Amino acid sequence: MIIRKNSPGDLLLHIGLPKTGTTTIQEALFAKHSQIYYLGKNSEEFNHPMGCTTGETYIILRPLLWGVARPFDHCKISSLYKRHLLPNMTDDKVMVGSWEGLGERTAEINVEMMKRALSVFGSCRIMITLRNPLTQITSQYLQHLRGHFVERNRGIMGRSVFLEFEEWYDRFLAKRRSVSHLYCYSETIRAARSLLGKENVGVFLFEELIENPSGYYRSICTFMGIDAEEGLMLVHKKHFYKRISQQQVEWLRKMNSSFWKKMALLSMNSRLRSRLFQAHEDESAPAKVSMPSEIALQIAEVAKPGHHWLAEHLALPLDRYGYPL
Repeated sequence: MIIRKNSPGDLLLHIGLPKTGTTTIQEALFAKHSQIYYLGKNSEEFNHPMGCTTGETYIILRPLLWGVARPFDHCKISSLYKRHLLPNMTDDKVMVGSWEGLGERTAEINVEMMKRALSVFGSCRIMITLRNPLTQITSQYLQHLRGHFVERNRGIMGRSVFLEFEEWYDRFLAKRRSVSHLYCYSETIRAARSLLGKENVGVFLFEELIENPSGYYRSICTFMGIDAEEGLMLVHKKHFYKRISQQQVEWLRKMNSSFWKKMALLSMNSRLRSRLFQAHEDESAPAKVSMPSEIALQIAEVAKPGHHWLAEHLALPLDRYGYPL
């Protein structure tokens, strides 16, 4: 693969998907590599809305990435971009923003996002990592169990400290309107290749990260046009958010069954809840989730058409990793 030469103002958006090693690449690579000017997210140093590096960065990106349903002042945003972001760029750097949830939006919304990014930045590239949806959704469930218990984000869990997968899935789906809304990434990829050019859309597989981490990260660095050796050094043996253990799941289930124990847990601050959760970790027995066959079938039927297109046009080995085809 030919290493791309970056140019000042070149914007690369990493748009997902969730549970594909995003935190590791954000924390270890994007926030640390000397050839990346990082716009956000997921670093303890970034306390601005949406995890942006600065308040000005958020003001610039808000109408381009998240407020695409509303008109925006192109002249104002372009002026802010030239004043606050462009001076930080050199020929060997690439501007990177990473928000994995963007990959779960409809193609229509993401096309408008890309058009706006092009109009302000002058060039735009998209990078997305896919994962077999049948394993991705269960991984998201386990992540939510941990996150909702520790941080008490009650959007799905309410006042519970545990939900069985089926109940969680119903609530999760309700917030996203339909199952097809979750698996429209192939449409976004197809639209991006048409709008930005095939060479400006990088599609990677989470399963290849698990199978060959060095090869995966080298491919990403090559696509980004940054030094791969520095990138490999930064991500070496880095892994954030390990899978929770079965013992932790059983403990949450038990605590949730007792009103008084649940109330006691809810009264703790997040630091205490985190310590208590870690105290029940058992690395030798990672959590397993049994997905009902009707849910698996529903997901497979929605995802199949897009997977067929990706396998045919991008030559991705989806069948090798058990993707619904």
